[in-house]
Amino acid sequence: MLWAELRSRALTVWLRAEPEDHFRRVMEQGDLRPMKNRPGAMAELRALLAARSPRYAQAHLIVETSALGLDGAVDALCRAASAVSPTAGRRATEDDTPAMDQT
Repeated sequence: MLWAELRSRALTVWLRAEPEDHFRRVMEQGDLRPMKNRPGAMAELRALLAARSPRYAQAHLIVETSALGLDGAVDALCRAASAVSPTAGRRATEDDTPAMDQT
């Protein structure tokens, strides 16, 4: 799907973070593959983010996540989305989960 078509059919969001935060988050997930035995991994990440930033900046919403924890990022995303659409910014609850047929 082309970017323009995606933007016309969905609310696009850039969860923006500093390269160091991306790097740390990947490490905290235990996925060392992107960095293992690559002394230039941070420079590569910076270049990748710099190359992608112009496209990402075209998202409908940009949420700065570097200074936020997971809950803070979710809350910021919900607030930003609700400014666009009141139902888009609502956190899902267990009541929103479809019931499984137990029969």
